Amino acid sequence: MQLKTPYFFLLMLLPVFFSGKTRAAPYFNPAALGLNGDNPVMDPVQFQYLRERQFQEEGRYFVSVRVNQRRVSSGWLEFHYHPQHKKLLPQVTRKQWLVWGLRPDASPAFAETENTAPVADIAGLVSGVVLNFDAVQQALDITIPQRFFLTDEQRAADASLWEPGITAFMLNYDYRISRQSSRFSDHTGHTLLLQSGFNTGFWRLRHHSRAEYRNRKMTWQSERLWMYRVIAPLRSELQLGELFSGDVLFDSRAFRGIRLASQGDMYPLNQQGYAPVISGIAGQSAELTIRQQGMVIRRETLPAGEFVIDDLNTSFQGTELDVTIEEADGTVQHLTRHGAAVPVMQREGRLSYTLDAGRYSGNRNNNKDLFVKSTAAYGINSVLTLYG
Repeated sequence: MQLKTPYFFLLMLLPVFFSGKTRAAPYFNPAALGLNGDNPVMDPVQFQYLRERQFQEEGRYFVSVRVNQRRVSSGWLEFHYHPQHKKLLPQVTRKQWLVWGLRPDASPAFAETENTAPVADIAGLVSGVVLNFDAVQQALDITIPQRFFLTDEQRAADASLWEPGITAFMLNYDYRISRQSSRFSDHTGHTLLLQSGFNTGFWRLRHHSRAEYRNRKMTWQSERLWMYRVIAPLRSELQLGELFSGDVLFDSRAFRGIRLASQGDMYPLNQQGYAPVISGIAGQSAELTIRQQGMVIRRETLPAGEFVIDDLNTSFQGTELDVTIEEADGTVQHLTRHGAAVPVMQREGRLSYTLDAGRYSGNRNNNKDLFVKSTAAYGINSVLTLYG
């Protein structure tokens, strides 16, 4: 029998057309273990148990952890089988996920989880997170969408990882001696400046004082006494005692009372001050390029999913940024962001504020009445900030 030429070519092309729908998967021939014989080497039930787990047993593994294709750590991790995903997943605490770079607010459920609580299924809490455990290579590959990923500098400023430090007392001193001599007199003066402090928990107590000995007379003066503590969730600082008011636009004034104010230095260095925020969605792995006046100032690879670039340097103020997102299939997106150089401008979504209450002190004003003063600035977007 002889096939006609057109039908022969159709039969030859069929494997080519259908080969793209096949998917490689681990396979072990049961006959090699003699499971169907009278004396099987392995119990069939045990074989099926291992097969569902891709022949990986639960337990502790020493693995190398890679996050977004970058090695971050290595160590012993506990792995448990997850029936829904049909594979072994690491069971680590929320704090460990924060160390690996997952944002504390990646999802409402993840934000409400205690730091010491074990997380058995991170993909169920944060969409887009993908884990792949290779027992043979002793490697755990984690993919976190850029929208939910924190860089090393951002993790260093993660308030949920801050610790209060140890209880301690400190004392700094500055001793000065001066002498004035003339034909009629000879005077020697002694000055001692003291800066003392006491730390307990998140509270800090500070005291500045001065002692002087002149003309055979000793005097002592307390210059300033105050205490303060950080409010980590608000990235703010609470102060009580002898303080100084003021913000970007107003002069500093000495007063006695209470002050609650946001602290910009609690953010990473590359997130302090103003800079535009760049956000979007990458359908697949993509390369992001940012240009300033034609010069490339940043280039990085993005995993698939949402992304937010909120750590641009403040040197981009007052310039126009051209953003190009080129995906793996050749799709290209173009974005434009504008900067600004107004002192009160805030990054998108950031709130800066001060709240002062008390009585003015010093010689500038004899008015000792109580006062309450506050200022606030909120970044609506990259070009609009509300201030009042």
